[in-house]
Amino acid sequence: MPIKDTDFLTATMVIRALERKLFDKERTARLCEARSDDEALRLLAECGYEAMPSLTAEGFEKALGASRRELYELLSANLPGEYAVILDVFRLLTDYHNIKSLIKGGESLLLDLGRVPVKELLVQYHEFAFTRLPGVMGEAARDARETLSRTGDPQASDFRLDRACLGEMRALAEASESAFLCGYVRLYTDVYNLRSLVRAQRIGKGPDYLRLILSPGGNVGLARLAAALQSGGAIEDLFSGGALAEAAEVGGPASRGEGSLTEFEKLCDDALLFYARSARAVAFGEQPLIGYLLEREAEMTMLRTVIGGRLGGVPVNQVKERLRAAYG
Repeated sequence: MPIKDTDFLTATMVIRALERKLFDKERTARLCEARSDDEALRLLAECGYEAMPSLTAEGFEKALGASRRELYELLSANLPGEYAVILDVFRLLTDYHNIKSLIKGGESLLLDLGRVPVKELLVQYHEFAFTRLPGVMGEAARDARETLSRTGDPQASDFRLDRACLGEMRALAEASESAFLCGYVRLYTDVYNLRSLVRAQRIGKGPDYLRLILSPGGNVGLARLAAALQSGGAIEDLFSGGALAEAAEVGGPASRGEGSLTEFEKLCDDALLFYARSARAVAFGEQPLIGYLLEREAEMTMLRTVIGGRLGGVPVNQVKERLRAAYG
């Protein structure tokens, strides 16, 4: 059945109240320029993060992990049961992150917020080689593990998993019947393809290589991408007039070794954020819930950058250069 926006009245009211605690431009600036660790900790606590006796890398990661768990629990509690598939789209990203980490021996990097519990993933990895993972995911995990074993190339292994993940995200978004979520997944796929194009061309990879890694399902279709690659078309032209036009304008020169990859990556992330923020114009529905989830995920990435820079002694001006577009 199509989504009924009135099913989300309560969830939207909860989200609107929570949005007041988000790190906006002013709070982000205050955090960057905090004169002491205690001042930074107070600001984190004001915005709902777990209190810490002192600012350490371990304590901060623990607080961030707790906040992320609380976020998904809160959204699950306020999401009508028949719409659980909406959150599954984002839980899927954690599943594939965990599979990548396991295949490359990084058990310490596992996150227990996916659809498949970490304990189950560990059992399958060590005893059953992912044979009990559902459908596409299980097949992709087995292929990726075999690819890494055969070629020793972790990037080739990741490509197999990335394409499977994007395909599952698209299928789940379509199952949700949320036009907003489907639009986000299409843009997310475009970002993946654009980044792949820029990185591959920067290191001199040709069309045959790119056809192996690009994913269908974006606003810019594979046929158009393939035709442009065959004719030597510019990246800037492929994405002109869309949400990634500015990113492509920087990415085109970067693919030729002439521009800034850091600025390009930032503009890609900002395009996804700006899409998420369009949900603020919606009175009620699934859009505010999805937008808030994406905003919080971006906020936690920002906090890692700022707090990591603080603990690592990175100058404030350099930290600010790495930040994505602040909320507000």
